[in-house]
Amino acid sequence: MEIFMVMDFLEFNSSILLTMISINMTIIGLTSLAEKKTIIGVDYGKYLINKYKLLHFIPLYVLLILFALINTVALFTLYWTNSKFSVAIFIGLTVCLSFAIYYFFGFILRENRAVKRQLYENEFVGMYFASDEKPGAECDKIVGMNSGSRSNKRVSSDVVTYFDKFNNDTQKAFAETFGPESIIYKRNWRISRLCKKITDGGLPYDYTGEDDLKHISWEFFQLYRWSELQEKWIMEILVLFNDKYAARSDKMKLNNLIRVFFHINVFGKTENMFGYRVMDYIFKYVKDIYGCDLSKSAPCADRFNKEKYLLRYVCKYIFTCISSYNSEQSYKLADSQLRYLLASAGIPGHISRNDRLKIMLEESVKFNNLHVELLMTTMFNLYQHGLSRVTPMLTVDDAKAIIDKARVIEKPDLISRVELYG
Repeated sequence: MEIFMVMDFLEFNSSILLTMISINMTIIGLTSLAEKKTIIGVDYGKYLINKYKLLHFIPLYVLLILFALINTVALFTLYWTNSKFSVAIFIGLTVCLSFAIYYFFGFILRENRAVKRQLYENEFVGMYFASDEKPGAECDKIVGMNSGSRSNKRVSSDVVTYFDKFNNDTQKAFAETFGPESIIYKRNWRISRLCKKITDGGLPYDYTGEDDLKHISWEFFQLYRWSELQEKWIMEILVLFNDKYAARSDKMKLNNLIRVFFHINVFGKTENMFGYRVMDYIFKYVKDIYGCDLSKSAPCADRFNKEKYLLRYVCKYIFTCISSYNSEQSYKLADSQLRYLLASAGIPGHISRNDRLKIMLEESVKFNNLHVELLMTTMFNLYQHGLSRVTPMLTVDDAKAIIDKARVIEKPDLISRVELYG
């Protein structure tokens, strides 16, 4: 009896239903507000409507279309007198109104975590996957990266542009995207299933390295290549991995730095990347590698080998800085950095001073530049006479032999300018 009284009331007060319809349609229509939001450069509103799936199953746009149809049908049946049909319309509109309120407050007014998580998965899961293919880059082989392949998947171009901005929001998003706790390193059944679908059966790539810590991802270095603010990317990734995540692991810090310097030398293109400020900033990580006391550790051939490769990469970076982007500040800074590398050679557990000078000489030959030659002449004189507590083992003739041998390998068109370079 009571339900029929309610229906009688609704029949003569259709304005209630009309109001509910208006609210539903208005809230659903407010999706346009979400278009003002972006997540790592991707349009939040566009992704929400076109790609987001509720509970990873139901496309959200299907629900919006369904509820819009319910409201439209209700609009044309307000004055139907059938009580059962009116009850059905009333229940349907109530469900729609509940959904519209949840949709507005849960998705439009703020960035929804579930949408954000799916967006990250959509962008990055499946870019690289485990396979039998050995790493191609020299730096990856040196640090012992697992086998894996690059898929045909591409991320949105706006992602790189987004991280080329420098503010608190992009810095936080950078950590969420490329940091050790990012979606790139997450492993669960859903991500595995998504990766298999994208890569035709491949599993997510395993970034676990020495000390069971994670390597800096290939995804990061892939996007770094296209950045117009490369120095920002390098600074932030080193803070995330060497300053924080691998702070207690000398092995992993060394691995990270080898790969960072390799990619700087091969793919670095911005002037600031080779400028005075970045030279100064990044060298603190080099000092951390060569300045740590390893006396309590057993001598390790693998460590020595990695330090030699790193020194080659560091020297190449320094010589590029002063040959291609030279300034008085850069030259003085390069001088102090190479002096440190020679002077700190006595710390236990690291490659010898002779090895360091030899590597510096070999790398300097690759640059047909007066500043590089003068700098290395200074370093050799320091090695011969400035380190009074150390008996030099390399003579001038030895240095010339190293240079001549490196010239044969590199075949540069060098012009002799100073005595050391013959």
